[in-house]
Amino acid sequence: MLSATMSLPRSDELRGQRFRCIPSKLEFVISVKTAKALGFEVSDRLLALADEVIE
Repeated sequence: MLSATMSLPRSDELRGQRFRCIPSKLEFVISVKTAKALGFEVSDRLLALADEVIE
């Protein structure tokens, strides 16, 4: 399964914040078992781009 996990701050949490305080890292995680169960075929290129691959 393709998954992107990111917690974005609410607009009221951003008031008065400088841009550098806003989280900017995304992780790209692929679960091969879940992808196959859903009928997806994950290419080698996509697996190479992932930050983490769960077998």
